[in-house]
Amino acid sequence: MLLRLAVVLSLATPILHGLALSASSQVMAGDPISALSQGSWGALHTASIVLFGAAQIMLAVALAGLDSGRFWPYGRALLGASGAALFFVAWYFAAAEPDVLQGPGANDPLWVVATLVGFAMGLLQPGLRRLSPRLGHFNATCLAIWLLLIPAILLIGVISLGAYERTVGVVYVAWVAGLGYAIVRRFRSEASS
Repeated sequence: MLLRLAVVLSLATPILHGLALSASSQVMAGDPISALSQGSWGALHTASIVLFGAAQIMLAVALAGLDSGRFWPYGRALLGASGAALFFVAWYFAAAEPDVLQGPGANDPLWVVATLVGFAMGLLQPGLRRLSPRLGHFNATCLAIWLLLIPAILLIGVISLGAYERTVGVVYVAWVAGLGYAIVRRFRSEASS
């Protein structure tokens, strides 16, 4: 049940983000995601970030039943910590002064979340590979893309911050939702065996 809810909340995140974006005058490729939290539909965007954080905490708790190696508890802890960090990010985006969100440090809290997520992916990799080679491949692919996006930040002069952030967000949501969905399927196939 917890895994299914984590998947649903993960998938609700881009939907709510898209609704808030379409109701605003912001441009998806141009405006940073932080500014969306202070628009007329900012509460909806804030809720999407909080729900996504909750989804990660639920996933981390649900993974406790799958003891898969010595790095597993640390990966789960970092997954839960990244979800908890999103609660702070949601508050920060909603409460910060508009000038701060347009400045060079506007999205500094996202670096913390990105670091936690990257380490969680890496620490969960051996256990996920043991659980299912396909799941290990999925996680490894997400981790490789995640790592490739780090130097891509240097291209912000060529691409916009909004496009970069939303690209990272797509990988992030796909990883959490995909991980949850794959494990739900694994439990379902074991139950039917």
